[in-house]
Amino acid sequence: MFSTAVIGNLKRFLCSFCDYSSPLSANVRRHVLQHTGERPFHCNYCSKGFIEKKNLINHMLRHTGERPFCCSLCGKGFTQKRSWTTHMLRHCSAESPQVSEELFQKHAKGFKVQKLPDSHRCPFCDYSSRIVSNVKQHILTHTGERPYICTHCGKDFIQKGNWKTHLRTHTGERSFICPVCKRRFAHNYTLRNHMRTQHH
Repeated sequence: MFSTAVIGNLKRFLCSFCDYSSPLSANVRRHVLQHTGERPFHCNYCSKGFIEKKNLINHMLRHTGERPFCCSLCGKGFTQKRSWTTHMLRHCSAESPQVSEELFQKHAKGFKVQKLPDSHRCPFCDYSSRIVSNVKQHILTHTGERPYICTHCGKDFIQKGNWKTHLRTHTGERSFICPVCKRRFAHNYTLRNHMRTQHH
């Protein structure tokens, strides 16, 4: 998927699809996924795939309703820090001088996270969720338990969504249909890549 070259005195990793290069192989690996259409991180709720784990985490907040970024002035919650920052800046604006720039900077250093009961927190790290089942799922990443087992090959999974996606490799199920040419796909991300490359 990528090769290496020495440019100047620096070793660079090169994308085999385009001119992109980086001194870090992880950057090129992640970049190559944009060309292949592979989305290794899948949502447990809707099976949508993502190139980066951080994008999956942000997406999951839409399903769970979690709003971990909370305004300490008015109590409004946000799924993303940038939305919270924009909101806080509105408190600072000339039209709404409810808070000074100094107070905003104080809050910006450490945003207020809403307090949740112990059953909503991971005992191993700082992770928390309003939904207990999300916490239980997360705890499996610490314990190493993989409760979803493929009956065809014995491969085990932490997440039910990944297990279901894997099962399609055995069953041949192709439930994602292209609305243009009616071609069928086993994975939603493969259909999206097909739509982008064939019907764009």
